[in-house]
Order: sequence, then C-alpha cells, then structure tokens
Amino acid sequence: MEVESRPRLAATARHAVYGSVIVLAVMIALDDTSVRPGEAAASVIGAALATVLAELYADYLAGMIEVGRAPRGGELRESFRNAAVGLCAAILPVIFFILAGLGVMDTSTAFDAAVWTGVGVVGFYAFVANRLGGMGIPRSLFAGFAFTVLGTVLVLLKALVHH
Repeated sequence: MEVESRPRLAATARHAVYGSVIVLAVMIALDDTSVRPGEAAASVIGAALATVLAELYADYLAGMIEVGRAPRGGELRESFRNAAVGLCAAILPVIFFILAGLGVMDTSTAFDAAVWTGVGVVGFYAFVANRLGGMGIPRSLFAGFAFTVLGTVLVLLKALVHH
C-alpha cells in the first residue's frame, strides 16, 4: 500500500470501527426487549447518524485547531467520505432487521446476526490494520481473532447480565 493512502485508510477505519462499536452497544441494549424490527432498524440508524455527526463535528474542530483555519473543499470532502464509510459499516446490521420486518427471519435471529456482524467488522479491521502495519498473516489473523473474541466476550457478558 502506498504511504500517502495510509492516513486516508486509517481515518476510514477509525470511523468504521467507532460507528460499529456504538451501534453494537445499541443493539446489545435493545436485544431481549419487545422492540419490533422497524424500531430496531430506526434505533441503529439513529445511533449511526448521531455518531457520524459527532465525528464530523469533532473532525471540523480538530482541523480548525490543527491548522488554524476552517477546513477547505478537499478536506471537507475527505471528512464526509470517511464519515460515509463509517456510516455504511455501522448500519450494515440494519439488513437483518429489514429481513425480519419482511418475515424472512424472526427478530431474535435478526438481533443475533446483527450483533455478530458488528463483532465481525471490529475483528476484520483489526486484521487489516495489522497487515498494513507490517505484521504477517498469522499475527494479523490472531489480532483479528483476538478482537473478535473480545467482542464475543462483551456479547456473552451482556447475555449473562440480562438472563
């Protein structure tokens, strides 16, 4: 990977993981409630949008402080592009709630699939980051697996607390 594209990918990964973790927390909180698929989808989208807006605002403030001026066209486009990628990664689990709303799966299965998708996104980015950081495939796979296990532990802790 070219050195000049690394900061762009790093920003994209930061937004995607942050949004995914926030959405994962929302899904874990909603699971085992009587929420309907449409309500779950709306909650996930709302959390993802709130996260993206907070990230855009934080990027704007950080840019102002860092360079002493308002962001310019290219900088703003980059910030919006990173936020859009983060939003897409964060709302990926909505697919399962749509399927549940259409009767393809039940709501409980949709929650399970959505939560594990969120955990998978976090593990995937750990793998990618380690590969781009110069680590070999075995070590990168281990890092991805370790973060997936961490996400799994959080999901299991939630299950223990609520059951």
